[in-house]
This record gives sequence, structure tokens and C-alpha cells, in this order.
Amino acid sequence: MSAGENTLFVRDFISSLVGKREDSLFQDWLLWPPDVFLVTSILLQRTGCYRIALVELEEEWLNAVQDTHAETASFKKGSQGEMSSSKKFYWQSEKWQEDIRSVGSAWINVTGFAAMQEHSGSLAEIKEKIVTKRSVSCKGWIAKLELLERLWHKLDTEDVNIEELRLISSDTWDSLDLQLNADFSEEKFYKCREIALILVWIHALADEACMGFGLVSECYTTSLDKYEFATGIRAFAKMKANLLLISTGSLSTVSKFHGVVLPKMRTPQVGFILRSMSHHISYHATEVEVIWRTIPWLNSNEKTLNVLAFPFPYQVSNDDFKVMEERYHSVRYFQPNFEKKNVEGIAMLEAIIKLVFDLHDTGTTIHMIVFPECALKEEEYQHMLSRFHKLLAVKSTGESFKLPMIIAGVIGLNGSDQAPLKQMDKAERYVNNEVRVASYFAGRWYEVKQRKHHRWQLDRKQIIQYDLQGVLSTERRWFEYTTVSQRRLTFLAPNDWLVITSLICEDLARLEPVSEIIRGVGPTFLVALLSDGPQLTERWSARYASVLADDPGTAVFSLTSYGMASRSKPENADTDARIPGSGTVVGLWRDAVTGFKIMKSTQANTAQLITISAEFQKEQTLDGREDGGKAPSFKIDRVKEISIGETKAEKKTFELNETEWGNWEDIRQLSVFVFTLDAAIDLLLMTVSDASRSKGSQNTEIKEFQEENTIPEDIKSKFDLYWNEILSILMMKHVPGNSVRKKNYEPFIEKVKYEKTEQSEISKHAFDHMLHKTKQSLQQPLKYGVGVRTYYAAEWPTKEVQFAYSNATRIFKESTKALDSSKLPETVTSIMRVLFEKAKFVFEDEQTEMGRLRTVFTKEQIRTRQAVPIAMVMAIDNKLSNWKLTHKDDLTELKRLRTEIRAFLNSCYKRVRVAK
Repeated sequence: MSAGENTLFVRDFISSLVGKREDSLFQDWLLWPPDVFLVTSILLQRTGCYRIALVELEEEWLNAVQDTHAETASFKKGSQGEMSSSKKFYWQSEKWQEDIRSVGSAWINVTGFAAMQEHSGSLAEIKEKIVTKRSVSCKGWIAKLELLERLWHKLDTEDVNIEELRLISSDTWDSLDLQLNADFSEEKFYKCREIALILVWIHALADEACMGFGLVSECYTTSLDKYEFATGIRAFAKMKANLLLISTGSLSTVSKFHGVVLPKMRTPQVGFILRSMSHHISYHATEVEVIWRTIPWLNSNEKTLNVLAFPFPYQVSNDDFKVMEERYHSVRYFQPNFEKKNVEGIAMLEAIIKLVFDLHDTGTTIHMIVFPECALKEEEYQHMLSRFHKLLAVKSTGESFKLPMIIAGVIGLNGSDQAPLKQMDKAERYVNNEVRVASYFAGRWYEVKQRKHHRWQLDRKQIIQYDLQGVLSTERRWFEYTTVSQRRLTFLAPNDWLVITSLICEDLARLEPVSEIIRGVGPTFLVALLSDGPQLTERWSARYASVLADDPGTAVFSLTSYGMASRSKPENADTDARIPGSGTVVGLWRDAVTGFKIMKSTQANTAQLITISAEFQKEQTLDGREDGGKAPSFKIDRVKEISIGETKAEKKTFELNETEWGNWEDIRQLSVFVFTLDAAIDLLLMTVSDASRSKGSQNTEIKEFQEENTIPEDIKSKFDLYWNEILSILMMKHVPGNSVRKKNYEPFIEKVKYEKTEQSEISKHAFDHMLHKTKQSLQQPLKYGVGVRTYYAAEWPTKEVQFAYSNATRIFKESTKALDSSKLPETVTSIMRVLFEKAKFVFEDEQTEMGRLRTVFTKEQIRTRQAVPIAMVMAIDNKLSNWKLTHKDDLTELKRLRTEIRAFLNSCYKRVRVAK
């Protein structure tokens, strides 16, 4: 290839991704690891040069490349004869994993330090601040970061054509299986191989730096002495990463046209692909918009889920299908019959709700209930949520009762989520075939929605199979008349072992466009909602479930309705012989540990009680890095059929009271709040730990924040600096450090003007760009973020968000004041107790105040006032439950604290229900 002809150098490609930051320094890419991961992923994936991980390399040449002081690898003409015959994989070094972990940790530490700055500046400026204002231990990050900088600098300085990176997979120059070109010399071969090696190293470092992104963090120690400054600032960087993920659907700031970077739960242990090269994050070039959310969750310590699956409806008749008018197309269309009254269906929902409460009274806590595709119409689904909400206020339940998460297939005419069905005209509209995932927290339901990606197609064979030939003509194919809008995939990540996603029928079978994302992220639990025949191991759903269970190891549960499974009578087949035993197979489970498990309903009006648990496995990347046994894998422990009981149809109309639903219902806002509290608790622990180590010490290196008297010494003022920086980002306005709770207990954030930043005024540096993009995504989600129709106001932050963070500010201020005025605690548990006591105090104070001034507050304000301390306590509980305890830890205080937390949560939940 002649010079200059179709040549694209690595550095030029990287620079082309910057967009409006074209004037930024090449080295400033290192301020945000997910951006670097996206770059290396594109180059590795499109050239395939990650295959160098499978090539044994000459030890002498490899040592030269690994030498951190070498400017370039030594190359000798005829090197095959002169070099040592000894070969090894680059990752066989005893220090490989240790070095990657050490440098990756230093990288995220520097990134976290940059995240703490009001104006981050360039990488060089950040390093200068660390060198001049930090301790010796922090300055050590700079030394470790030199390896990463040297590797990244080579990508900027070496003239390596991207096209030539495809050629480096061979063991030696002599074994290249191609027609050699004079321009591709042996020297270029070794240079390309070196660049490939550098890309793989940087890829591994970025992966290591992003450990835990997208998940609530765990407390890995009960020792306050081990809770160092680095832990806190990593939490700061992680909070900003999660905020970016929630608002834009990617951890990277690079345009989504080039791809997205997402969190990752499982690493493939079979095959040799790019997904095998990372543990914590994954890259995807896709049309799919990803919606990543979290919720407060109290099941972390159990690692077990009780799932109650209802194969509803239990009867499907011909008049449930409505034939659309003839359009003279090559195909015809049908949709569900929305005009059919289903009083029995409402009665069944009442019985289902009663069953959930009854099971809890007998000692079986239900964590999740599942309905198949098209099981509920919009008004039925809303009625179920409303009834759960109302009954929770009046029923006498045992300790720690919490409404289960609901995963349901819901159908409605296009626009029915904006107006009651009875008010809609009779014109034929597209159907919204959706999966809803709803979770109840502090007096209200929060939900995510995902529409079906593909239309159900019925051909002659299927029309006969479902006995619909009297309704649908067999002469043409039929499609369901559903919307095919922007493809979206939702992930709900309540904790570090449970990441849930859902698919609707055809979406499981049609691999494009979502399967690549599912296999990359590796969610622990996938629920497939079907309107299909019996779920037998030889049918299509089992085949596609096996694909995901084998790689990446996702547990798949498919559920169909009893009514559809009963109608299924394959042409020229003995149906009874295909169904093991008596009954109809409505559910199928497939995991990587226990394999297949079928679920039979012996009659209508029954549910399947499924108990599943998570166990942790050790996984390795292709380059030999281990994850420490943190890969969660689900297995099934029990399946039991349960009778729902008698149902009585009531001849009355069920209507919703719109006043039951407040404005602070957007789960995006709740997700931001959960991740913020998670990071803030880590920052508080870090602050107290710093104060504990520096108190009474004469070592100026330990007193990290005392230089030039810029940072106060007391815990309260020191933590306020971190918290105010967090609020300034979340609220997109300056939050005064002396903002206090007013005398009348009105949560308050001082009103100041928004900081308006035009695109042309964005700093040239990566971190400022990240923050700008996050703010724009929160303010204008349809334009800059994930374009999802939700119920929140167009303006960010909403008044409810301001109320929430004002109350959180009060809890932290009370806690830091108490810590300053008492003997410094010695363990993380003791700090958590102080935080718990103050959250409990704020909750009780709010209850008293709302009782005194009940007419002053709106229902949304009341709900928010109560939700904040509850969310704080649940965040504390999650921290405590995730500890990897040792025999040296004192469990007495920990057990006592967790017992008090559970008692408080059970008590306050009951009090939230009756708040009007």
C-alpha cells in the first residue's frame, strides 16, 4: 500500500471522535476511562487484533515492550534468528494482574480527584494539583499512571495504519499467510504487533478502572482505618459515571453514533471474542437506546428471590382477537379486542393480590410477580397497582413486609397512557405492547417501560395451531397491529448481584438488535413474556434461552398464558404426547447451573411459586485476569404450583383516582438519588477516616487538606465541600455552603440563577464535557439523553427533587455535627449508626411537622419528605449487607444495628401508607 493512499493512522481516528473538543490535548482522553475503553474497543473489534492475547510472543521482544522506560520495542533485522527461542503469552507474567489492578486503581483515583474539582482542567493540571497539595500516598498515583501515559502516548506518535493491525495475529513474520507487499515490511509487522499489545493493555486498564460502574457499591471493610481517601474519591467518580449512564444511556461521552459503553455482570468463559477481554464494562455499536435504572432494595443479604408467576389469562377465546379492516396489503392485521369487557379478569386480579398477602402471612415473602405478554390491559394493570397501594394501608402484615416487584405484559391503544381508555375515540390505533417493571417504594410505584421490538406474525401453520382459522383467514399472513418505535432495552440493577431485563416473545427469538447488548452486559435474570404454546424444552424458546444461558450465563425464565398454551394444538401432532404428565407447561427455566426446568399448570387459576438463588463464581478474562469470585449466577431451587382460590366477578366499573399518583414518580429521578446517597455515604466514611487519622498527628503528610488553609479541619465543613459539589452538579446551580434548614422546617435550596453554558463555551477538556453533557441530558432528555416519555416535568430539577436533596442535606448536616461533637468512631459500623439515628430523627420530625401542618403540604411533598430518610436507611442497610466479613470482625454491633434498621423500616412503611 503506497503511503498516503487510504491511510488512517490510529491517532487520527481517535482525534476524529472528539467532535467539538477537537482542540483538546490527546493526553486529556485519559481523564475519563470509559471514553478510552470505547476507543480501544472500536479499534480492537474492527481489526480483530485482540487476538494477540492468543499468540505466544518472543520473550526478549516482549520484555522490551514491557519495559516502562523504553521508548520503543527493540527490533532487529532477522530477529527470528537472533532472538531467544523462549516464548510466552504477555499475560503470563506473575505481576500482570497485580500491575493492571494497581495502575487501574491509580487511574480512577486521579479521575476521581478531577471529578472533585469545580473546574477539572487538563490532565497535566490535575497531576500538578495532586503533586503540590496531596500526601505521599496520593502522589504515588502519578508514578503508577506513567505506564498508562507512556502507552497512550505511543498511540499518538507511532505512524501505524489501522488496516495493517489486522495482520498481526500470526506468530511470526515468516508465517504470515498472505501475499506480501513491499510496503508491509518485517519492521512494520513488529510495530503493528506492539500497537496491538498496547491497545489490549489500555483496554484492560480502562476495564479495571471502571469496576463497579452502574451498581450500588459495597463496603468491603468494617475497619475505618482502611477507608482511605482514594475510596471516597473513587465513589465521587463513580457517582458521576452513574449519573451519566442514567441520563444518556452510556458511560462514555463520545457520540452514541460511535457506540455506547455499559456496565457488565458476566464474562464469557467460552470462545475467543472481544467480550472475553473485560470484566466490568462492555462496548456496543447499536441502534438500541439503553435505559439503566436502580431502586432501593432490601434483599441483598438473602441472595434469594421468590417469584410468583401467573399464566394469566387462563382462558383465551376467539373474540379476544379483533380483525382490522382490509387495507389491501399483501398482509393483514389483527389486534386484541379492547371492546370486550373482562369483569372476570378484574376479579382474578383481586384474588392474586390477596394471595400475595396470604403467602406473606404464612412466612413466604414474595419478591417478584410476573405476568406474560398481553396479560393485562392498561386499566387492569393500573387497577392492580392502585389496589396493592390501598390494601397496604389497611392490611395488618408481619415484619418487613414489602410489596413485590411486578413484571407484566401490558397492552393499550397508542396514547392510552396519556388519557383514559373511555375517553378515546373509536378510530383504529396502533397497539402498545409493553413490558412494565414496577417497584413500590415509600408510598408509590416506580416503573420502567419497554415496547415490543418485533411484530407477531401468524402464518397458516400457526393459525391452525391456535385454532384461529375461524377468525383469521389462512390465505394471507397476519401481523399484530403494534407500534414499532425506537428500540429500547431496560436494565434494573437494585444491587450488585441482581440485574434484570425483559423481552417480549419475538424479541427473544429475533436476535437483532438487542441480543448483542444482552450478551455483552450479561444480566443475571432475563424474563421473557410470551403469548405462545407450551414451553417445552424442544421448542424455540428453549433454544434461544440456551444461547443466553451458555453465554454469558444469564438465567432465562419464559412464561406464557395458560389460555394460549391450552389453545396450542400443532398440526398433525399428538399434543398430549408432547406435554410431560398431566397439565399444561406454561413456564420454562434455563440457567447455566441446573439446566432446564419446566413448570406445569394442572388446571386454570393456579400460579407457579419459583425460588431462585444467586451463587458467585470466579471468572477470567482472555488475558488471565480474575474477578475475585464476584460473578453472580442464578440457579433454581424450587417450583411449586399454588391455587389462587375462588374468584367472584363483580359487576361494577373500576376507575382510577389520578390524585393517587404524585409527580415524583419518574424512576430516573429515584435512580439518581439512590446512586447519590451511595456515593455520599462513602464520602462521609472517607471524611471521618481522614479526620481520625490526622487528629493528634504531627505528620503533615497525613493532614491532607490543611495546606494553605483552603480546607477546614472539622468533619462537618470538610464533608460540606463534597456534598455541595455533588449538589451543584445535580441541581445545576450553585448551592451555598451555609444553606441551612429554615425555622419552619421547609426544605429549602436557595434560589439562584442557572449556570447557562452554550456549546461553544464548553471547556476543551474531557471532564467538563462530561458534566455538560449530563446536565443537558437531564434538562432535555428527548434531545440529549434517552428519549423516553415519562411523567416528570420538562424542567430539571423539579420541585420534588429539590425537596429530596434538601432533606438529604439536613440528615448529613445533623450527622456530621454529631460526629464533630463526640469522640471519633473507630469502625464503619459506628458511623453508620450515627447516620441511621439522624435519618430516623428526620423521619420522626417530618411526621410531627406534617401532622401539625397537614393542610400546608401537597401529597407529593409529604411523600418526598418521608421517602428521603427511608432511602437513606435502605442505602445504609445495603452497605452493611454487602460486607465480606472475617472472623476478626465484631458482629454483635452489626447485628444489633441491622435489627434496628429492619424494625424502623417496617414501622415507617406502615406510617407512610396512611399519609394523606
